[in-house]
Amino acid sequence: MKTIQSRSPDFFLGATTPAGFKGYFEPLRREPGMQMLLIKSGPGCGKSTLMKHLAQAAEQQGQRIEKIHCASDPDSLDGVIFLDQKRAIIDATAPHVVEPDAPGADELVVSLYHTIDAGKLAPHRDEVKALFARNAALRGRAARYIASAGSLMLDSRRAEACSANFEKVRRYVKRLCTRLLPRTEEMGSEELRLLSAITPKGEVFYQGTVQALADKCILFRDDYGAVSRLLLELIRAEALCRMGAEYEDEARSTLLELGSRRDTEYAKRIESLTGSTQTFATTGVVKTLLDEIILQRRIELWGEAGRIFDILRLAKGWTRYWEVNGEKSNHTNYLSKYSEYLNFPADYLECIMMIPQAEIDNNPNITAADQNPYVQS
Repeated sequence: MKTIQSRSPDFFLGATTPAGFKGYFEPLRREPGMQMLLIKSGPGCGKSTLMKHLAQAAEQQGQRIEKIHCASDPDSLDGVIFLDQKRAIIDATAPHVVEPDAPGADELVVSLYHTIDAGKLAPHRDEVKALFARNAALRGRAARYIASAGSLMLDSRRAEACSANFEKVRRYVKRLCTRLLPRTEEMGSEELRLLSAITPKGEVFYQGTVQALADKCILFRDDYGAVSRLLLELIRAEALCRMGAEYEDEARSTLLELGSRRDTEYAKRIESLTGSTQTFATTGVVKTLLDEIILQRRIELWGEAGRIFDILRLAKGWTRYWEVNGEKSNHTNYLSKYSEYLNFPADYLECIMMIPQAEIDNNPNITAADQNPYVQS
């Protein structure tokens, strides 16, 4: 595998897969505020050369850009995203054809067909047509090889999945989400970026893009792909729910995969749930889709130390006492010296874990003054 480093983020938005060619330029067009410039022309008309010059000029001016490479020729560009201007210029021709939805408003079509010298090509018509036919035949052969390899890989994943502990996977994901997903009421966004692809030069992986876009990177070692996909889908489910209504169907689909394993009527229970607001701290009636996700996390983390991280991350406090339809909770014990019914607010200091003394002793960047103030008192 060829690993590539560069100054700006590089990635693919199309690749040949076991299911054929897959292009992902449409999600780029749906990114909020993005204006698209769609280049239309034949091969060899300078699309990639034009975009390389634009990318180089933007970088020299200090602009932030991202470069989209062609999986059929990773040295060529399929597009450039100008982040500061919220504009993208892309090759909108086959195999990743993109047609304008609102020409002149959200998209501008840039034609380079005028650069073709038909007079010079006409005498070589048969040769050109033969080359196009050979190119199509070789692409078809490569696609069949990739499809065969994909079939073998799928068989390996199925065999490996038989011995995978999916309950343990789900618990791990919940602990990981607790640490990774930020405390915020702001809506996030999802951007699709393919970091690797099978190309004529072999598998190409843009490692530098990971380092450029992420403050923290977590690597899953899963040689057979048995559980890494499930891990990522579960993390994505909660993140999607927090992104707003247009992503709720995808979040609900992932949640259904989990809940239906223990409740055959689970699909009916969640089909009408919407909303990315958490309406209760610990106990209460589920009113939103996020309520249900948090409830399922509480069920999965019952009796585990990881539950405390969820309580801290969500910043809703902890309430064990409840009253529903005249019935009351039997939790009447007191929590330390604070309040009755085991309640405490989000900033209750007893919930902040102490920094181990060994860490204070060995880390020159912290002192005893950085310790949890409750522990200090």
